[in-house]
Amino acid sequence: MIRFLVSLLFVILSHASGECDGKNNKNIPQVPHVIIVSSLTCPGCYQFMGGKDHEKIKELAGEGLITLEYFPFIHDNACLVGASLAASNGGHDFAKNYLFLLEKQKEWIQGDWKENLEKIARTQMNLSPEKVGAAFRENSDIQNNFILKHIAFTKRYEIKFIPCILVNDKIIDAEYDKISKEPVIKELIEALDLIKRSSKKGNTN
Repeated sequence: MIRFLVSLLFVILSHASGECDGKNNKNIPQVPHVIIVSSLTCPGCYQFMGGKDHEKIKELAGEGLITLEYFPFIHDNACLVGASLAASNGGHDFAKNYLFLLEKQKEWIQGDWKENLEKIARTQMNLSPEKVGAAFRENSDIQNNFILKHIAFTKRYEIKFIPCILVNDKIIDAEYDKISKEPVIKELIEALDLIKRSSKKGNTN
């Protein structure tokens, strides 16, 4: 399985199109693009994002060996409002804000989630009343933007479970409750580690 993933990543890598951020990728023309699909109200997503696998993926992104994106799966109003709050600065620091709200999930998901989430947005995220209002307002531009993105994303990819990981548009088929039993996510990380070691040696074949 590891050999298959490595082969898949290298084939995709050699044929991939698109831009890299270029900050830490000087010796790598194109790196795998990883998308983590999750939901702010999903307990499994909360556990995965706080786990070692996610930390390892972030390390790879920090070293410039992959590009990393977080896509919010919108399946209820709390997810929509939370994602809108995370993007309230025009998308700036979205990932940071999104992960912050996911980390705080247990603090706002219980009881009156609207009141709890609004309090966190004002007191811990330091968002203005106008931005908070827009995130909560039905049919606001920021909410509609996420709804349209969600529709387009789910039409393009068949997401059967969350959290879900995509590597260069290919879904890594591993449900969260199998992660501790099946080594698929571990194998993904090991495959990326092999790319890391090969890149350091100047050999990507």
